Amino acid sequence: MAVRAPAVAASGARANAADVNQWSHGWVGYQPVTVAQNIPDSETNVTNLLVTPTLVAGRRYKVSARLRLNPNAAPIDCSALLYADAVLLGASTVRAAVSPQVLHLQLLAVFDAAASGAVTFKVTGQCTTPGQSYAANGNADDKSIILVEDVGTTV
Repeated sequence: MAVRAPAVAASGARANAADVNQWSHGWVGYQPVTVAQNIPDSETNVTNLLVTPTLVAGRRYKVSARLRLNPNAAPIDCSALLYADAVLLGASTVRAAVSPQVLHLQLLAVFDAAASGAVTFKVTGQCTTPGQSYAANGNADDKSIILVEDVGTTV
């Protein structure tokens, strides 16, 4: 990935529209998990970890998800997958050696919008230990979330 040098402005100079367009435009989608959900040993959508922002062509987006897990047994392997529409952006697996225990999976991806329009970002989960499951949940101080941020123009 090429690194773009920041625009340098003399004291009192004003940034032009091209410079401003390169800047981050902040978050465009956020959704927390509000109820616990049991995730079985088959890939399952994690309820509420889905957001559909309208993206702008030529912009770069950072997509991050954090999943709070409570394994129902141990040892157990818990996986989470991050999608943009039907395209897999990333996946992560963690092993719980003991139960009960609270675990966290973090997923992070960069998505370049080739065209303007709505894109659905979602998290699915799967317990990769046959016959086992885990609870994906959140509480007031420790939520499972998905966040989409506009971080600038594509290179």
